[in-house]
Amino acid sequence: MNSEIGQDSIPVVALQYRLTEKDTTMCPKDSTLQPVSSPYWIRLVRTADTLWGYDSSSGADWRLNGRCVIALGDTALVGLAVTSRDAGKLNTAKFDNVSITNY
Repeated sequence: MNSEIGQDSIPVVALQYRLTEKDTTMCPKDSTLQPVSSPYWIRLVRTADTLWGYDSSSGADWRLNGRCVIALGDTALVGLAVTSRDAGKLNTAKFDNVSITNY
């Protein structure tokens, strides 16, 4: 199971999740495809089995992008990902101001 909120190459930002490793990626019904331009801030918050995705154009004013409820274990693995969505092309990205907080 995984969930992510991210900026896509389109460029939009959306909360997405998969229930199993090879499952189809889905967006929650309340998730919105928010048009964005870089730089852009994203936040993923976990409360028990609920994941909340937020986005911000300023890093100060946060907008709820969507939420999903999926069965999660006690331990969460966190990572950063980049994709071109094309197996024949590479993509690069710059991440900064990354923080992981345990509440």
